[in-house]
Amino acid sequence: MKTTLLMFAAVGCTGAPTPEPSPPGGPSVAPEAVPLVPPPPIVPVSVPADPSGRVQLEPALVEQIVLVKGEYDAISDVASFAQAWHDAVALGPMLEAAFQTSFERQDGDLDLAWLTPVLPGLEQTETGEGTRLVLQLSSEPWMAKAKLTPEPADDRFIELMVSVYGSAQNVGWAVWEQRTWDYGGCSGLGTGVVVETLKKTDVARDAGDAFAPEIAVIRRDALAVLLEDQPRFAYCDVETEAPMPDARLQDEARRVVAEVKLTPDEKAKVLARIPSLKGGKMAGDVSMER
Repeated sequence: MKTTLLMFAAVGCTGAPTPEPSPPGGPSVAPEAVPLVPPPPIVPVSVPADPSGRVQLEPALVEQIVLVKGEYDAISDVASFAQAWHDAVALGPMLEAAFQTSFERQDGDLDLAWLTPVLPGLEQTETGEGTRLVLQLSSEPWMAKAKLTPEPADDRFIELMVSVYGSAQNVGWAVWEQRTWDYGGCSGLGTGVVVETLKKTDVARDAGDAFAPEIAVIRRDALAVLLEDQPRFAYCDVETEAPMPDARLQDEARRVVAEVKLTPDEKAKVLARIPSLKGGKMAGDVSMER
């Protein structure tokens, strides 16, 4: 098997700070020894060739895989986690483009098990009724990486992503979009999922600002469920397909006002919306992909 071998190295911190001198006339105190942190070892990342011979990865793509996998392996704090996470999210579409033609020729029966072990926490799946290959961030490896850092921001962020999208990244469909067909169904408002999601965004924001833009998107979309009519997701009960009781919709909106850290403008909009929250019939089958 032909193998392309590249090396990734991270440079660690060397040296210790110079201690401050003792104040005049004060006792001489020996400074504490500060242990040196050795640099992480060089980690070789080998990207194998497609054993079927159907796809020849471009050198630039191989280099990107090696780069991002190196970042992923070297995660040690929230800053390095954030860098690796953003680059891994961007790597997914590059890989999808490289393999989509082969995926279609094989009617979706494409096995990338030979490649996924050297990818930075990505897993293979599909969308569009099985017509499009997707490589997205897998929950478990990224949650494990977050636990390795001393800061809480990445832990709270990944927990939020998994609770909303069922994945370590935004995959398009959120937990409050309860689908009964490919592109629509019932809204989750009235089940408690909207207020609980917004409370989790509060927790994630309070933990740090490394993922502020991504958290803001979730917050915006969750509030939109309450503030705007959703054409493909009516206010209905996904179990019975009957309209969600008005009281349950309005009670959840009141919980948002009472339990979520809203801006004055957000609070005013939610309060104004409460009287018009009414249950509706389940959204029909509209052939419109998200």
